[in-house]
Amino acid sequence: MKAKLLICFLFLISCQYAISQEKEVKFDFSTRDSPTLPNKIKQGDFYRIHITSINPNLYSIIVNSKDTLISSALKMPTFADIDLSGFNSLGGAAAPIDTEAKVAVEKTVNGKRITDIVSAKNNTTAKELNIHLNTAEELKKELQSLAAKYEDLRLEIYKQRIDQLSTAPKTAQYDGVAALVRFTALRKDITTQQTKIANLNSDYKRFIEDPVTKKFLEKNPEYKIKTEVLGESAKLLTTKSQELLDSISADNVTKLITSVLYLNGKDQKFISLPIQFSKERATVNIAFTPRDSTIGVQSENMSFTFPLFSKDYWSIGTSFYYSNMTQSRYNVQTTTIDSVANYQVIKQDDLDRELGIAVFLRGGLKVHQDWIGVHFNIGPGLSINENPQPRLLGGFGLSIGRKHSLTLDYGGIVGYVDRLAAGIDFQPGHKDKIENLTVKKLQVANFFAIGYTFRL
Repeated sequence: MKAKLLICFLFLISCQYAISQEKEVKFDFSTRDSPTLPNKIKQGDFYRIHITSINPNLYSIIVNSKDTLISSALKMPTFADIDLSGFNSLGGAAAPIDTEAKVAVEKTVNGKRITDIVSAKNNTTAKELNIHLNTAEELKKELQSLAAKYEDLRLEIYKQRIDQLSTAPKTAQYDGVAALVRFTALRKDITTQQTKIANLNSDYKRFIEDPVTKKFLEKNPEYKIKTEVLGESAKLLTTKSQELLDSISADNVTKLITSVLYLNGKDQKFISLPIQFSKERATVNIAFTPRDSTIGVQSENMSFTFPLFSKDYWSIGTSFYYSNMTQSRYNVQTTTIDSVANYQVIKQDDLDRELGIAVFLRGGLKVHQDWIGVHFNIGPGLSINENPQPRLLGGFGLSIGRKHSLTLDYGGIVGYVDRLAAGIDFQPGHKDKIENLTVKKLQVANFFAIGYTFRL
C-alpha cells in the first residue's frame, strides 16, 4: 500500500514538473493585443509560440526566420497553358471539299482550268486528301474539347480555393477522390486521342509517298499546299496532345488536388515547435507573410523580448553601514616621582557607534512591477576607525530602482570588539608598565546600511 502511494505521489510530482516546464508566448491575431510573455523562464527551458485566430491559408508564419509550417507560398501550381493557336491554320486547310472545288474551278494552272486536267483517278486523290484534312479538323476539335475539360477541372480547384479564403458562406467540401477519377478519365481520353493522331500521321505518310499522289501534286500544285498543311497539322496535333498529357502528370494532379484538400477558411491555432531558451533574454521576430499577393492582405511583423524582468533577482553591491557595536578604550598614564615611573590605567570614553563598509550578496523578489524589491543580504564588512575590524553582516532590505538601484538594508552584525582584560585595576602606583589592556571579544549588534546595487 505504501509503495502504491509513493508511486502515485511521484507521478503527481512528475506531472506538476512537466506542467511547470510549459512556457508559452501567447498572441491573439484577431485582436492584435499585446502578447502574453513568460516571466519565469530559465536557461535550458523550452517555450512555444502560440498564436490564435489566424487563417494559415492567408498567412505564412515565420518565427525567427524559420518557418515552422510549409514555408513556400500556398499558391496553385502553374503549368504552361495549352496553346492551341497553332490549330488556326488547320481550320482553313480543312474546309469542305465543295468549297475547295468552287475555288479550284476559278483558278487556272498554266492557262488551263483545273477541271479540265483532273482525271477520275485524280478526283479520287483529291477526295482522299480532303478526307484526311477533315479527320485532322475533327481531331483538333476533340483535342480542344479535352483541353477545355482540363481547364474546367483547374477552375473548380481555383473556385474552391477562393471560396475557402473568402468570408462568404462555403460551398460543399471538395471531393478529391472524384476529382482524381475525372483526371484519370481525362488522361485516358487523351491517350485514345493520341492513337487517332498517330493513325493520321501514318495515313499521311502513306498518302504522300503514293506515286499516284506525287503525280497528282505535280500536275496540281495548289493541292501541294494543302498537303503540306495536312502534314504540319498532323505534326502539331502530336505535339499539343503530348503537352496536354504532360500537364496532367501524376505529380501535377497531386499538387492541384492536395493544394485545395487542406484548405480551411476558418481561423485556427498556430503552435510552433519547441524553442530553447539558452541565454538571459530571448528576442523573437514573427513575420506574417501573405501566401498570395493577390488576396489583398498586407505583410505584418512583430518583435518582442522576454523576460522583460524577472521577479527574483541576485546582485552584489557595496554599502556603508552604521551599527551600535561598542568599543572599550583605555590608556596608561605614566608619572615620575624621584626618577621612579609609576603607571595607572585610565578609562576613556567608549565608542558606542560604528561606521563601516560592507559588500553584500543580495537575493530577493521584485514587487510593484520592477521598481521595488525585497531581499535578504549577507556579506563581509570592515569597520572604519583607528583600528579597522572585520565584520560579518546579514539581514534583509529593500532595493529601489529598475536596474541601478538604491539599497536600504537592516540586520545583525557580528565581529570582535575591545574589552578590558581580566586582572587590570585602576589603582595608581603600578611600578611595572602595563601591557595588553584589552582583549578581543565577540559581539552581536544591529546595523543599518545604505548602498548601491545593479539588479539583473
